[in-house]
This record gives sequence, C-alpha cells and structure tokens, in this order.
Amino acid sequence: MRRFSKTYGCARWAAPAVLLVLVFVTQVLMRMPPKALDLGRWLLTPHLLIAAAVLWPVWFARRRAPVKTGAVAALSVPTAVISLLAVPLWAGHGCWAPDLANFVLLLFLGPALGVIFSLKASRLAGVSEQKMGLAAAIFLLTFFCGIAVTLVAGFREGAALPTDARPRLAWARTPLQGLWAYLAPRPWFRVNYAPAGPAVGGGWVVFIGVPERIDFLEAADGRTVWTVEIEPPGPFARDAARNVWERPLVSRDKILLRDRGVSVGYLLDPHAGQVERINPGPCLQVAPDLEGGFYALSLEGLERVDPRGKLRWSCRPDFLRRGQEAVPFSVNEFSPPHLRASLVPTARGVVCLHPAALWVSDPETGAVRWHVESRGRFAGMQVSPWQDTVYVVDSGAGAKRVTAFTLDGSPRWHRELPAECFGLTWVATPHGILMAPHHHGVKTAEFVGPDGVTKYSLALPEAGAYCFYYLEGTVLAAGSNGVRAYRAEDGRPLWSLPEPGGAVPPGGYRYHDLVPVGNTLVVPYGGGIGAHDLATGRIRWFYKPPGGFLSMAAGTGDMLYVTSSRGIFAVRCR
Repeated sequence: MRRFSKTYGCARWAAPAVLLVLVFVTQVLMRMPPKALDLGRWLLTPHLLIAAAVLWPVWFARRRAPVKTGAVAALSVPTAVISLLAVPLWAGHGCWAPDLANFVLLLFLGPALGVIFSLKASRLAGVSEQKMGLAAAIFLLTFFCGIAVTLVAGFREGAALPTDARPRLAWARTPLQGLWAYLAPRPWFRVNYAPAGPAVGGGWVVFIGVPERIDFLEAADGRTVWTVEIEPPGPFARDAARNVWERPLVSRDKILLRDRGVSVGYLLDPHAGQVERINPGPCLQVAPDLEGGFYALSLEGLERVDPRGKLRWSCRPDFLRRGQEAVPFSVNEFSPPHLRASLVPTARGVVCLHPAALWVSDPETGAVRWHVESRGRFAGMQVSPWQDTVYVVDSGAGAKRVTAFTLDGSPRWHRELPAECFGLTWVATPHGILMAPHHHGVKTAEFVGPDGVTKYSLALPEAGAYCFYYLEGTVLAAGSNGVRAYRAEDGRPLWSLPEPGGAVPPGGYRYHDLVPVGNTLVVPYGGGIGAHDLATGRIRWFYKPPGGFLSMAAGTGDMLYVTSSRGIFAVRCR
C-alpha cells in the first residue's frame, strides 16, 4: 500500500512536469526555422495530449476509491485549454486556418481523453507497480527522444555556411525593446520590433529602433550623439519602425526622414539639433543634392529643396499634363530601389523620368534643357556609371522599345522588344547595357554596346526571379537560388554562389540586398550575411546577428552596419 501511494504520488506530478518542460521547449522552437516547429508539433503533440488528459484522472485516482467522472471532465476542459495556450505547438508560420483547425481538434481531444481515462482510473489500482514504471519509462523515453530530434533538426535547418571565419564586431546596441522582443513568450506575445533600415553619413549612423525615436550614433564606437522624439503618423503609430519609416536619406550633414505613406517628412540637422517638418507630397522619388538639399520628383514635376527645407525652385513642364496609355509592363521589378531610379542628379544636369516624358533640368534654375515625350508610357530608366548615356524603355500597345540618349539629348540607338514581352531586367555599365526581356521560352540576356550592337549573351536561371548588378567591371546576376558573376567586358563567367554541386542555404539568397564594401561583396542568406571576395567569390566570413538579419548599410572604410530584431551591430569587414 505504501509503495502504491508513493508510485501514484510521483505520477501525479509527471503531467505538470511534462507541461512545464514543453513550455520551455516550445519557446526554443518558436525561435527556430518553421520546419523545426512543424516537426515539433508532430512529435510532441501526443505527449501533450496524454499529459493533459491523464493529469486529473491520476490526481483523483485512489485505491478502492471511485473517481468522479463529472469532476474530471469539468477539470479536463480548462486543462486542455491552458495546455494548448501555454504550449503552442499548434501555432505555425503561415495560414491561420490550419492552425485554428488543429487547435479546435486538440481542444476536443484533450477533454475526451480525460473522460476516457477517468472511466478507466478505478482499474489503475489493479495494475502492478512494474507495469506502471515501464509505461512511465516508455513515455519519458519517447518524449525526450522527440525533443532531441526536434532540436537537432532545427539546428541543422538553421545552420550557416561551412566556415569558421567570423568578422570582428566593433560595437552593438541592443535596446530593451529588442531584448524583450527576443525573450517574450510566443506566440501570444508577438512583440513587433523591427528597426528601419540604417543610414550612414557625416560620421554617424541613423538608427530607428522604435517608430517614435531616432538615434544618431557615432559610426566608430556607437556612442549616442543626438536623440530626437518624433510622433509617428496616424495609422502606423503602433507598427514596427521599418513599416513606418522609409530608410533615411543622407545629404551631406542633413537627414530626410519620410513615412511609408509619404504623407509627412522631417528634415533633421544633428549638428544644430533642429527638426523641420516639411510636406514632401506624393513624390515618385527623392534624391540628395550635392549642396545638402534634396530633389523631389512628382507627377507634376521637379522641386529642389535647400538644406533648411525651403523651396529653392520648382519645375512644372507643360508636356507632363497629357494622359498616358496604360500598358502592363514591369522594369527591374525585383531589383533594389537604386536600380529602379527615375531621378538621377548628375554633374551635367538632373535626369528625370516621368511616365509621359524624359527630361534633363538645370540644377541651378530648374529650366528644362531638353526633353523627349513617350509614344506610350515610359516604364524605366538607367543612367550609365560614367553619366554619359541615358537608357529608357517605352511601352505602348503598338510597340515596346529601348532607346539610348546622350546627356545632351541626342539619340544613340533604339531596339524594338518582342510584342509578347511583359517586362525587362537591366543594368547599365560604362560600356553598354545588359538587358533581359521577359517573355515565355526565352532565358538569355544580351549585352548591348554603345553602338546598339549585341556584344555577347548570357544564359539565365531556369526558375526564380533575378536582378542585375554592376560592380567594378563585374556584372552580377543574382536570384533566390544563387549569385553568378561575369566579366562585364566580354561576359566570361567568373564565379557562382553556391559553387557547382553546392546546396542553396536555408531561406535562399536575399538578392535585392547585396552591398559592396571595398573589394568585398556582402550577401545576405540563411538569416545572416556572408562576405565574399568580389574577384573570386571565395567566402571570407559569415555572420549571423542575434535576432536574424533585417537590413544593412555600408559605411566608410571597412565598416558595415547590420540591423536585426535585437538592435544594430557594427561589423568590420576586413
């Protein structure tokens, strides 16, 4: 009798112990890749159900004492609810409908099993102590095996590239909001903390961790130079910072801060500690002025704002007021913003692209030097790195074509695109332009020289979106399944990521976030960033910031500033 009481005394606490362990295990799984959480649901849910269902029947079980089925059923219902909320193995990464269905299913299974066990609980007294110990051992063995398999699978899924090299961390800033976002129990506390993209200039880094606070940090040591409190715009006030603010735009010692809806803007001067509110209006694009101000392109024309936020001049050409033919056509759809520019200040004038016209304005007066009106609708523009050629694509119902102009307005060449073409990916180089028209069955890109003649062709990936980069004589074709480098002069293949036969890292490549730092190309993938030699593609180091990679910006020298859901980290690329 004493042994029986001791055995059942231990068994009574087995179920709550399992639930407690599952709480901590689930918090680990919630910070792992989705596949680990998916595997954990399948392996650990049966143990959760058994623990929740047996908890009250075993608690009430006594030798030769009847178990009150009604009391067990009443207590099993809240136990199942608390278990499924405290141990959210039903919570997934994606559609809420399957998660809700799984939750409801387990919610009914818990009390049902509780009632069944309560009806059988009076027979537990007749089970030998040896069999009870064997059942408990099997239960615990399978339970801990499930935990081990889940954790190992999760760590393998989130593994980095096979390299031991790590960069040197110069400094880091982890605000309390970032720490709480990492430690908060999930999924019922979904802390929305995601900093906006950092900006570098003037010897400091602009860091926006929460929407209402902008920090100016010393680029060298992360020391706070200036902090300004700004009320976020209405409907976005409680969202993450990266969903509220655009990446700040730096022009000499001035910072332009705009919200995502482009309804409000602020001009920040960290040296004077001044904040000027401005109304940017519905801008198509904003670009920095060499003198510290900004250019703003809209559907009505072009404006130049001085460093104090005052309007210097406004250009409203008459040729912008006619309607344009709407033709579905995408240009550099999957490319970073600087490759989708419609406003490019140059030493010879400000190049502007409007759906109705291409023109160049005088930077001092805003007067239009020359313009070309579209036959249908201008969909995209590229300016060569030497700023001597402008390429535009004109899409209309009749025809689609690419035209090259000099900065003086003289046409160089034009090329008709196939009628079935529905998009274009391109990038300008000093000696021509690499372009890949999108139409079914064609997977090649052509390099067109300054005379309009095709110099060579490149084969493109069979599947997946891609974009082009030009970096110091090298053309990069980057996609979610890899990055390939070619010599821009003749198209000779240089290197590829992954190497032939290599596997694509978990999460694929963030091809729209490539950043060059000196002779190093930083490629985000697998939740972290890898630094590769730009000439050979050889990996130099891999770094996974706490909280996973969000965005980055290159600084002066070899500095790189990376943001994550924990804060901002300064990395030396040397």
